[in-house]
Amino acid sequence: MADPHRYMLPWVALIHTATFFLRELDAHLQETIGLSIVEQEFLNQLAKRGGERTMTDFADALRLSKAGMTKLVDRLEGASLVSRSPSPDDRRVTHVRLTAKGGRLVSRSRELLEAWVEENFGRLLDGDELDAVGDALRKVLEAHRRWTGQMAYLRGEEPTPD
Repeated sequence: MADPHRYMLPWVALIHTATFFLRELDAHLQETIGLSIVEQEFLNQLAKRGGERTMTDFADALRLSKAGMTKLVDRLEGASLVSRSPSPDDRRVTHVRLTAKGGRLVSRSRELLEAWVEENFGRLLDGDELDAVGDALRKVLEAHRRWTGQMAYLRGEEPTPD
């Protein structure tokens, strides 16, 4: 069995880094454009999918409960960033559409996100280090069958079942 100190330090560093970055990025997005990181991700993925998606599809993709998804869409609809309507084929299904205002905010949020990640992460590591971090995390995610679906989702593609 491996020495626990060998894997615990990287594990704790990973958890602290992820927690720190999520909190800091969320605060940055809230301050600059008034969106949480979850709201920004939702709008970004909606835009990547042509501006429309069912709430159920998003709840599954974002791993949110239906109640959590409803609250998220309520907030975004209240800010005129999305609209929702029942499906013409199945009234139990609700479609969410990106509004023009939401589309403009997505573009701005992408610019802010990329600049923030570059400043706080990308510029601190050289190319080989970035590749090593990416390769190591991919290996862990693949071992847990989380790479394909989640990374497809982040690329704006339909996730395949893991």
